[in-house]
Amino acid sequence: SERILGENLFDFAMTKYPLLAQEQKEKLFVRFGRLAFLDLVMGNTDRFIRVGKFAEKEEYALEALEANLGNVMLVWQPDSEENRSVNVYAIDNGICANLAKNSVERELYSQFLKELLQDRPKMTAQLADHMVEYSLLALETQADDAKGNIKELNQKLEAFRQDLEQIAGPAFAKGIEQMAETLKNDLLPLWRSARA
Repeated sequence: SERILGENLFDFAMTKYPLLAQEQKEKLFVRFGRLAFLDLVMGNTDRFIRVGKFAEKEEYALEALEANLGNVMLVWQPDSEENRSVNVYAIDNGICANLAKNSVERELYSQFLKELLQDRPKMTAQLADHMVEYSLLALETQADDAKGNIKELNQKLEAFRQDLEQIAGPAFAKGIEQMAETLKNDLLPLWRSARA
């Protein structure tokens, strides 16, 4: 396996995120939205959008769990003071084991996705809100669990936290919509033509 020489999102948020221009920050949140929707469709439930099966209802639903900021790596590319770029890498990719092995589970997950996709604007808003809420929770719990001065860590995270609250929601939503359109317009026609 190849090793990425970067930082997970939590560490990046403390060190390099504040140095990005506003436009770069918004683009980064859009990328996260794209990744989150792709994860959701593929059944990768361990990054931004956490999904679980609730036994009492025998159905899948969004879970109230913190985002896994460790499963996103970022590589800082400071070409110059004016031209900085950030490459985003999704790590620990994989679908939920039950979805890979069990056709009944796949059908239940498929039903969850179909219901979610019935109202795209509502879905987009719901997923973007979910990402904001549980990314904020992840910052809080990881700061509490980290070694060092918690007050100092929280100060380093403040710019990222404020942007999660103020600009991330619309940017996440934009990324979610972009990926939904890409899958619908580019991937599905290829899939259908290959099956024909």
